[in-house]
Amino acid sequence: MNSDDVDTTTWLKALDEVEQLAPIMIGSGHRKATAQGAIASTRDCILFVRNAMQNATESWTDYDTAYAQTDRPGYKDLPALEEDKRGNAYRIYIDIEQSQLKAENR
Repeated sequence: MNSDDVDTTTWLKALDEVEQLAPIMIGSGHRKATAQGAIASTRDCILFVRNAMQNATESWTDYDTAYAQTDRPGYKDLPALEEDKRGNAYRIYIDIEQSQLKAENR
């Protein structure tokens, strides 16, 4: 999710596709390689952040406030740099905000 063109819908579809392959081992960028749980925990984390940022954009909450108020139990201690977590959440916020604006202009 470190792209300027974040599309977490595509990420979620890709996770579903990988899960259907029933991999024996998954290596992620934030954790040790694991046999179980990596796909589900990645999906859960993306959905958690999307939901928090969706709620923020719908209530007209600015990003800094939304990020500060987002309680991330289970995710806050992942071994990724805080700047990466913050940047990923920001890109998701912007993606959702842009999607809402496009929907309003149809």
